[in-house]
Amino acid sequence: MEWAQEFTGSRSGEPARANWLPDTLEEAATVGLTDVDTTQAIAYYRTERGRNEHSTNRRLSRGDSLLLGYDAYHLVDQLMTQPLQVILAGRIGNTGSYEFGMQLWKLAPNPVDLLVIDGVGHYEMYDEPEYVDAAVERLVSFYSDNL
Repeated sequence: MEWAQEFTGSRSGEPARANWLPDTLEEAATVGLTDVDTTQAIAYYRTERGRNEHSTNRRLSRGDSLLLGYDAYHLVDQLMTQPLQVILAGRIGNTGSYEFGMQLWKLAPNPVDLLVIDGVGHYEMYDEPEYVDAAVERLVSFYSDNL
C-alpha cells in the first residue's frame, strides 16, 4: 500500500494537490517569491483581473513527472506545415514562454513572421492594451496574407 500513499499523497486515499501559485501577493512575499513573473501571474490569475470561478489553483502532485517529461516539439516538423506567426514578450523571465516560442520558430518548417515585443513580460501580453493592440495589428496582417 505504500505506492497508494505516494500516488495519493495521504493514507485517506485523497489525491495530493499543491498550489500552482500562492493565492495572494502577501502569501508570495511571506515565502520569498518576489520575482516579477510570479507576482504578475498572481496579480492576473488570483485577482478579479483574470480569475476564473472554476479555478482551484491546485494541481495533482502525481502529474509533476508527466509535465517534466512532456515534449511539445517532437512532431513540429511533421505537423506544422501551415504558415507560422509567433508573437512573444521580449523580456525573458521564468515562464519559459520566450524560449519556447523561439524553439517553435526554429523548428517549424514554414515560419513566416516573428514579432518580439521588447521589454514586455509574458503576463503583460494578456490584457494590457498597448501590447495586445500591437499583437492584434500584426495578426491581422498575417491572417490577411496567409488565410
